[in-house]
Amino acid sequence: MAMTVQHFTNIKKTPLGPGGYMVTGTYSPGADGAVGGTHSYASGGENMTHVLWKAITGCNEILTLQFSRPVHSTVTRAANIDFDHVRTASSHGKVHFRDQVAAHTHSFLIKGGQAAAGTDVITVKAPVSAQVIGKEEATDKTALGGATNGGVQSSTQTTEPGEAGATSDYGGFSCRFTAWAR
Repeated sequence: MAMTVQHFTNIKKTPLGPGGYMVTGTYSPGADGAVGGTHSYASGGENMTHVLWKAITGCNEILTLQFSRPVHSTVTRAANIDFDHVRTASSHGKVHFRDQVAAHTHSFLIKGGQAAAGTDVITVKAPVSAQVIGKEEATDKTALGGATNGGVQSSTQTTEPGEAGATSDYGGFSCRFTAWAR
C-alpha cells in the first residue's frame, strides 16, 4: 500500500519568506492514516510524488524533509524513517523505513582475582541487592554473552539496521515530520 494524503495529519504551514514555508505534521502509516492500521511497506521506499506532496501541503517543492523517531502504538518495535531526496520526474524522493539492529549479545571480562577457594567461577556475591560480581579464580575470566551463559545482552553489532522488507507492517507507527518547502 502506497502513502496517501490520509497518512499525513495535523499539517501546519508557516511562512518563512517569499514563497518559502516550514511544514510540520504527523505521519501515521496505517491504512486509514490512524495509528494501529496496517501498512505494507513498498520494497525500496515509499514514493513522495509531486502530486502527493502538493495534496498534503499545497507546496510544489521539498527542500528538506525530516522525520522524528517513530513511536509504535504497542512499543514492541523500533524503527527509523528517513527521506532520500533522490528526485525523479514524478517524485521528490522516497521515504525509507529502517528496522533497528537485530538482537545480539555482549561478553564481559572480570580481571584478576583470588585463587579459587571454592567451586564458583563467576557469581553474584551476597548480598544480591548490592549487585557485586565476583569470582574465585586467580586468572582473568571472560563470560560469553548469550541465552545460555548470560552476560550483557554483544560488544559488536552483528548486523546493520537495514531497510525494511516489502512485507513489513508499519501500521502501528506514528511520528512528526518537518519540511522546508516552497
